[in-house]
Amino acid sequence: MPVHRRHVIQALGLAGLALVTGCGLVPAMSRRAGLPRIGYLGGSASNSGTRDFLAGMRDLGYVEGRSIQIEWRHDDGKPERLPELASELVRLEPDVIVAGNTPPALAAKQATSSIPIVFMAVSDPVGAGLVATLGRPEGNATGTSTISPELSAKRLQIVKEMLPSARRVDYMLSLANQAAAPEWEGLQEPARQLGLTLQLRDGRDANHIDQAFDAMAGAPPDALIAIVDGAVSLHRQRLVDRAMTSRVPLITNHRDVSELGGLLMYGPDPTWNFRLAATYVDKILKGAKPAELPVERPTTFEFIVNLKTAQTLGLTMPSRFSIRRRRSSSRVSAAADDR
Repeated sequence: MPVHRRHVIQALGLAGLALVTGCGLVPAMSRRAGLPRIGYLGGSASNSGTRDFLAGMRDLGYVEGRSIQIEWRHDDGKPERLPELASELVRLEPDVIVAGNTPPALAAKQATSSIPIVFMAVSDPVGAGLVATLGRPEGNATGTSTISPELSAKRLQIVKEMLPSARRVDYMLSLANQAAAPEWEGLQEPARQLGLTLQLRDGRDANHIDQAFDAMAGAPPDALIAIVDGAVSLHRQRLVDRAMTSRVPLITNHRDVSELGGLLMYGPDPTWNFRLAATYVDKILKGAKPAELPVERPTTFEFIVNLKTAQTLGLTMPSRFSIRRRRSSSRVSAAADDR
């Protein structure tokens, strides 16, 4: 059967289109007409932060699938995948990339210098190289900071107030997180002033958490401070269970951990970072540039004590903690586990 010239041209055209699409050169063809596109790069898809971010977007009139498109990319506890996921998002040419804590933000920053990036819950944006200064980012990234080094020193002070005889505190960080090293270094002087010896523990995943508690078994610390980031959050129930079994007072920066049975939480209102990120996205979609939007630091903090856990551990909370619970947060006074 003869091959017509028109059919050959059509076949070549379709093949060329498939090649270009496969190379990621025409991502805009899949974009719904008129809808802005957000790329979201984070840890676990089940993290409450994604829900808070969506709630913040809805408050501003953005509904996923109706007035905005969101391309979700989650590493699910495997941060080594972040560069690949960030590159995928960049090839889709979103209007803005929203990144979780320090590792996703750095992966996005390394993947693009032109697409606006809004980061959330980054402990030290300047030290990480994401922005020039908090007031003048001077690049394509801006967002919110958890001011983690200052708060971590405060948690040491809280341990000393709660347990005046404490001498050793184990400090758990995800050592796969680029923010871990500067945070650890920044704690040495506050610990020395309080007369505390620190022991570093790696909590990047379930195996490391188990190894950390196994190492504590022979000589348990007076308290364990665990900084819960996106990776550690996946294993927060295991963290709580091991702490309770070991009868080690657990202090964290994460509200969910206290609700699961951790003793005490001190840190920024966790919804603040993610909801505020929505306002940055809104401003950028309306024409603002990241370099013009200063990095925001939290002004509201939560001090949460799980009263049931305190009772189980035989601890009596200082009376001044009740005063602090009322003054430190305008939203939460205390959380007791009523399970």
